[in-house]
Amino acid sequence: MEILSRQESPGIAREADRLCRIIEERETALREGRAGKTAKVENAAFQLLQIGRNAVYRIDDARRWFLKLPCGKNWKGLEGEALGFRFLKTVFPGAEYYLHPAAVRISLKKGYILSAEVPGSQLNYHLYRGCFRASAKDFKKVEEMFRRCGRVLGEFHRAGANYPARPLASGLANTLERRLAKAERLDARGQEIARWRQARAPFAAEESFVHGNCTYRNIFVHGDQAGLIDFETSGRGSLYNDLARVCSDVLLTRTALFFPWKRAFSALAALLEGYKSAYSYQPEHLLNYIALYIFDRYIQVYGIKKERETVSGVPVSRGKVHRLIDSLLEGDAASVFGGIRL
Repeated sequence: MEILSRQESPGIAREADRLCRIIEERETALREGRAGKTAKVENAAFQLLQIGRNAVYRIDDARRWFLKLPCGKNWKGLEGEALGFRFLKTVFPGAEYYLHPAAVRISLKKGYILSAEVPGSQLNYHLYRGCFRASAKDFKKVEEMFRRCGRVLGEFHRAGANYPARPLASGLANTLERRLAKAERLDARGQEIARWRQARAPFAAEESFVHGNCTYRNIFVHGDQAGLIDFETSGRGSLYNDLARVCSDVLLTRTALFFPWKRAFSALAALLEGYKSAYSYQPEHLLNYIALYIFDRYIQVYGIKKERETVSGVPVSRGKVHRLIDSLLEGDAASVFGGIRL
């Protein structure tokens, strides 16, 4: 069992040690969900949140914890978690602005990760709440939050530029390739996307250690700190696999009905400004990777699932989706970014 916290107080360390003992004594039952949806062991309350590829528990003890155990034989996600937290501990210890969990324990032998709850909220919560409810003055705080998150991501990639790690298993380029192969029938835009991908491949770009699934749901913010969660897909690959994901999440708000997207775009401008303060990026590469992400989403929704699209539950305008797709196919950065300086 590895202790992958940056630092632990004696009280947290004792609590983590006790929980690890409980977990290892009941590892099989917990992994298979046989402990029940709720169970209390030595005053620690285990609640099963989900079971499928992983069994995930919330544990309420002196503080709140989360436990994840892979259910099948594929433990690559757990290996990714270990890789990510080793990187944070050894190469990217971070300054005061990085939001580290109070404790992290991983056992690749027993197959689990135990982490203290990360305080704060997901970045998308702050964006949506700010866009709809904040005054102009208060929204400046949201912009500063995004600027800080951009800086954290830039520092993360700068620190990981020479970090040796497994290759990224599923980058945006090969994800779109697989999605296109899976689609039985493509509409006219889907066919244009297939031609676009073929003309631009391979998508060579600056490599670093990357998170691999850097949507803004996996970015947590608390006070003046920001941090990443869920390192299952981490590895070495193009830094744009991370930067494009979080940018795309914001860009897609422009397609949602009645969404105040101009506010969201001002937050995105702040994020890119923060990133550039820590590390450089090439706008043309960023635009290509954003296209990969949004094209993949388009093929998945309209070419495979054939269902109504939403952005975080908000219905989208298909006309706006088409305009965004067309702008990306044309490489029209000004239209895609709504005037944001790259």
